[in-house]
Amino acid sequence: MKYEAKITLPFYKVIYSMLFMVIIILVRPISSYSEIISVLESSVALLAGVFMADNYYMEYMSDRISTYYLFPFKKKCISLLKRIVISQVYLIALIAVFYWGFVLMYHPTNYSGVSIAMLYIQCVCACATSMFFMGILCFTATNLLRNIGIGIGCLFLLWLFLTSSITRILPQLLQPFKLSGEVVQDGFLTPYWPSRILYVVVAIGLLFLNLYLVNKQPDYNKKGWCKHGNKGK
Repeated sequence: MKYEAKITLPFYKVIYSMLFMVIIILVRPISSYSEIISVLESSVALLAGVFMADNYYMEYMSDRISTYYLFPFKKKCISLLKRIVISQVYLIALIAVFYWGFVLMYHPTNYSGVSIAMLYIQCVCACATSMFFMGILCFTATNLLRNIGIGIGCLFLLWLFLTSSITRILPQLLQPFKLSGEVVQDGFLTPYWPSRILYVVVAIGLLFLNLYLVNKQPDYNKKGWCKHGNKGK
């Protein structure tokens, strides 16, 4: 587990993820507790995608792929799952802490009738589901396309679409950041959980695809990966 943590949480990732959160707090002012989820969820979903994109690609960049491929399938699966769990636990902890950055910075009001503790729990849980989906999606795209730049690029384009007003033409079930209080004057925004559950299920399906991809023999000659492959081949 110590080795997987070292791979998953290098110093530069910890620094840029924290800086990202500070910037979001500074540039996205809020006036009420219920607004925090609308600002935070979509932003951290993008962060999770970038953060998790290289969890397996790192083996190429560190010239370890020829050794990693020789590991038993079970060991590779456990290694992959550990990296995903470590990434998610760290990101959830990051959200849980920096949520209060909005509170300290803007001193929001709570006129929703829902307790601050419940709003906090809802926000963290919603962020966790969105980060899981977007993180696994970018991780899969990078592994499938075998190019981290294209993987992150595809994620960014999808994120732009999902955070735009165009998504209103989609069924509610397909809107990952849908808040059911958006069109109800009830004083607070609450996550639309069916869509988030659906995307978590999709992410689990993509996770199984990754188990196949990490067991597939690396294509050392594929453009974009060959420079990080087995130099001795």
